[in-house]
Amino acid sequence: MKLAALSFFVLVVPAAFAAPSLDPPKLRLDGAAQPSNYAVNLTIVPDRDTFQGSVDIGIEVRMPAEVVWLNSIGLEIQDAIFRPES
Repeated sequence: MKLAALSFFVLVVPAAFAAPSLDPPKLRLDGAAQPSNYAVNLTIVPDRDTFQGSVDIGIEVRMPAEVVWLNSIGLEIQDAIFRPES
């Protein structure tokens, strides 16, 4: 019994302190943060295949996280800024 408990401690505890994965999550985000509001400003020119704009996303951080993932398939992000609440 003591050997089993020690094995569990040796196998599980190092995983708890591992660096966050930088691989994007599959299908759904992990729930560490959830969007609370969006402010979108787009410039759309009908005869162009692309658009420009900005999006401000307010998030509710539910648990401490080293990485917060956002869905952005097909977008070219030129700049991202984190502004914590004061």
